[in-house]
Formats: sequence, structure tokens, C-alpha cells
Amino acid sequence: CLSNPSFMKQLILMTSDKGSLMEQIRSKYLSVYEGPSGNARKTMMYVTDLYQRIIWLINKWAISYKTVILIVLLTVLIQKQVS
Repeated sequence: CLSNPSFMKQLILMTSDKGSLMEQIRSKYLSVYEGPSGNARKTMMYVTDLYQRIIWLINKWAISYKTVILIVLLTVLIQKQVS
């Protein structure tokens, strides 16, 4: 699955920047629930921030993994050309 280029491309696309989406969710939540309590507000901010960070990390990992795979493939191709 991880060696499938289309899977990695889809994973990178799915985990692209979600900052504006999280801001919309926060704004919608805060507008629907007028005056949420301090704890509810803190929890909402914490959960959306945590989600955003997890997605960011997965995206950075996927990009790094894809780069490593490309380097390995290029190395193998170069070695075959030299041999």
C-alpha cells in the first residue's frame, strides 16, 4: 500500500493544509453555540488544533516517505545503468 504511488499521492492530497477548514469549524462552532463555557471553548480549540497538527505530521511524513522512495528508485536505476 505504501509503495503504491497513487496511494501516496492521495495521502498527500488528503493531508494538505487544513488550516482554513479548522478555522471554519471553530467559527461555526462558536457562532452556533453562543457563549460556550470556558471549558467547552478550550476543548474545541484543543481538539481542532490537535487534529490540525496530526494531519500536518502525516503530510510531512508522506512527503518524506515519497522522497525516500524516489531516491531509492533513482539509485537503483543509476546502478543498473553503470553496470
